[in-house]
Amino acid sequence: MSKLFVFGDSLSDGGNSGVLTGGAFTPPPYVQNRYSNGPVAVEQLWQLFNPGDLSFQPSLAGGTNYAIGGSTSGQENDVGLYIPTFAGLGMASQLDAHAAAGPLFDPSTTLLRFCFSERRLLFSQHRHQCRDLHRRCWHSDDIG
Repeated sequence: MSKLFVFGDSLSDGGNSGVLTGGAFTPPPYVQNRYSNGPVAVEQLWQLFNPGDLSFQPSLAGGTNYAIGGSTSGQENDVGLYIPTFAGLGMASQLDAHAAAGPLFDPSTTLLRFCFSERRLLFSQHRHQCRDLHRRCWHSDDIG
């Protein structure tokens, strides 16, 4: 695996929340601008395939991990209710940012990871966004 693109919420946020707030978020007991006590699962996965390679970074720091804590399956972000800089940064927005940002990738060496809490789907106020997200995930022209 030479590339890893991640889209999701706090389960995969590797520091975008910290970038958005200048390091003021996430609050204790979380560390390193993650909703975790250390590297999140996708960061550990990257290291498993690429030991010592530190190139997997948050998208807001120029990397390919687009996950942001509080993201819903659509355009919205639950944290945006309390911290305005998070507003409008849902998973659909992450996919749009990826599509706008980048060159195509080699599917034989690239992993796309979509990971977010089931609560984001089950309790979404806008369930139609789940259909839109599904469409985006399965149409490669939309995601790169």
